Amino acid sequence: MYQIHPNLKSWLADMKEKYNILDVTFFADFSNQHLANEIPRIREITNNIIFTAPTGTGAHKKDFTDFIMLDHIYQRSFQDDLDAFILFTGDGHFSSVVSYLVNKRHKTVEIFGIDGAIRKITMLLSLMFLVLLDTAVHINLVAFIPAEILAVVGLE
Repeated sequence: MYQIHPNLKSWLADMKEKYNILDVTFFADFSNQHLANEIPRIREITNNIIFTAPTGTGAHKKDFTDFIMLDHIYQRSFQDDLDAFILFTGDGHFSSVVSYLVNKRHKTVEIFGIDGAIRKITMLLSLMFLVLLDTAVHINLVAFIPAEILAVVGLE
């Protein structure tokens, strides 16, 4: 992603300090040569690689990576032995599933992204959801958001 090559082994070691990692799965369209070149590095930490090749041709080519990931997440959310989901993503397509995991399935969710890749709109949408939820249930959930995040979006 963005021609950045994170140290996957270091990342996994850091995550293992905080969580009992049961599964690591990578989803991508590996027909992109830059991503295909990463497969050997990915295989150093997992063999769970989901190749999400686009369907169609030309202007009608569709990338279903996000849908495939969402399906995987929703299905895994029913496993009682999973307490947390760690997502590495740079877009807001996962805000609904994060809300579902936290509010309905009572899972911990951590979202990581590459500096500059996580959009401010994703933070704003998440905060807007909490503000609406605060109004509906009369509990100040926004108070649980770190002050640094609230300052970034102007809600300090």
